[in-house]
Amino acid sequence: PGEDDLDGDLTVGTWNVLHPKYAVKHNEAEGVTYQRGKRVSNWADRAREIGRSLQKSALDVYLLQEIGEAQLADIMPHVQDAYEEVHKVHPGRGASDGVAILLRRKKLRLEGRDHVDMLAREEEYAGDVYMRAVLATARVVDTGEEVLVASAHFYAKKTEDPRGSLLKALSTRESPSL
Repeated sequence: PGEDDLDGDLTVGTWNVLHPKYAVKHNEAEGVTYQRGKRVSNWADRAREIGRSLQKSALDVYLLQEIGEAQLADIMPHVQDAYEEVHKVHPGRGASDGVAILLRRKKLRLEGRDHVDMLAREEEYAGDVYMRAVLATARVVDTGEEVLVASAHFYAKKTEDPRGSLLKALSTRESPSL
């Protein structure tokens, strides 16, 4: 898809952008390079390519995971004219990464932002918020139809029932109807 819409359908893509801290920590090949024999993040190069790919693909909605505020700031110059962003950082993760939604302005008008807290699974952090899902309520420009979009990074190892937490929160929302 490109600038022309596909019969009124929404085009959606998801991308775990691989936070630079996790790329280095886990020695992820696509996220590291070596300088003087030391493993370092290649985020600056990846950010440019991710931004260009998002711009070129021109989907209506992007759901991004493992993206911190700094990483979003690196990507937005490539897409800020065409997209509005909704972002939340996971409060319990050391990398300060989070999740984001990008909505193409030509297709969707952002009307509301929200989030769903997901509690820590580990006993010592019980009751603390570990991760968040981000929500965007938007209206389809051509039809007026209301849509609810959620971006989440389900990490059940350290989060108490992330899917269930999101589904429960969505089921109690009044608008738009599910």
